[in-house]
Amino acid sequence: MRSTPTIHHSDLRVRVNVQAGRARRRPSLAAALAISVQVLVTALVLAAGAHRACALDPPEFHVDVAVEGKKYYRDGDLERGGYELDVDGFSIRFAGIEAFGCVGEGIEYSFEAATATCQPGRQIKLMEAGVFYRPSTLLRLGFAKGHMLRGFMAHECCIHMLTAEKPGFRQVFARCHPTGAVLDFDYSANDAVRIEAQLAYLNGPAGTLDREHDFLFGLVLHTPVPGLSVCGHYSDVAMALGAEPIPPYETVYGSGYRTGFGVSLDSHNSKLRGEYYHGKAFQHDDPQESVIRPEDLEMTAFYFEGGYAISTGWDALRYVQPYAKYESWDKASNVDGDHRYSYLTGGVTLGLSEEQSMLRIDYMAPVSQPGGADDEAERLIVRLQTAL
Repeated sequence: MRSTPTIHHSDLRVRVNVQAGRARRRPSLAAALAISVQVLVTALVLAAGAHRACALDPPEFHVDVAVEGKKYYRDGDLERGGYELDVDGFSIRFAGIEAFGCVGEGIEYSFEAATATCQPGRQIKLMEAGVFYRPSTLLRLGFAKGHMLRGFMAHECCIHMLTAEKPGFRQVFARCHPTGAVLDFDYSANDAVRIEAQLAYLNGPAGTLDREHDFLFGLVLHTPVPGLSVCGHYSDVAMALGAEPIPPYETVYGSGYRTGFGVSLDSHNSKLRGEYYHGKAFQHDDPQESVIRPEDLEMTAFYFEGGYAISTGWDALRYVQPYAKYESWDKASNVDGDHRYSYLTGGVTLGLSEEQSMLRIDYMAPVSQPGGADDEAERLIVRLQTAL
């Protein structure tokens, strides 16, 4: 009997070295861009360090492309639900190219140019970038913009999750792509046990340190149990919390925190994960009806999800991975009454003939909401994505 291969969700990306001058048949657009970037980086480094020898390794490149169709099912004629915009249509969910490499033995760099529907404007922009100095194998420090170590969900790109989308509360508890000073610690005791930690001083939501900040400590422990990891994080935050509900409508600033923990198991074709979030100091959905000051408002949220990859043994369809997710978000956990929204997601991922290509079919439906809240739409996503 043929054994079933283990399929890890993290295997959805593959590194490709692109070197200028390598003999190729007609290069693709991605390859041509990669070569151009490498030539530019090489020229800048050689010009800046002409007075001394400088070793520049060829950068490595990742390319991700995901295109989808989205359909909402709802009663009535709502223009917007509380979860997300109810807009049917086709879109480029994500398309980007990432480069990273080393200058000598102590300097590491990376950057990613991409467009994504979860970012405002949806134009191509510099999504991530970083320059780090590594004084030892355990430590690196520098400046970066990107996914920080604020739990499992916040540290992953949206299109590399088990489900098609992250939970709806993601931006409230864990902002995407902040910028700041970062210190990373990475220690491996053996092939199984590993500790990742991060200390970061980041811009606030408005992208400045002017009356706002985000001071983060994050930790991930990969345990001796194969595939089992636990995480925790804490952030001290300060930010604008909206405007006063009465004239002269001055901006309200406040400080608070974000914290959470989670457990993840990725083993034997199974993937299970759950995370819990709690925080204080949030902007009200409706300041006119608020009964508590924004700096005192607390929220809690959690999700748990699971999936299992079934190997088919076929070249055209390598595996079938059904999955499900439940998420809950209490938008005023320290206020009397019901303020909880919950959602259920189910779907399937089909592994296509190429190693990094897949078809996703993902359906999300609201489960519960506070009395008097607007009805929210059910949502269907059909997405085709690949990577090289």
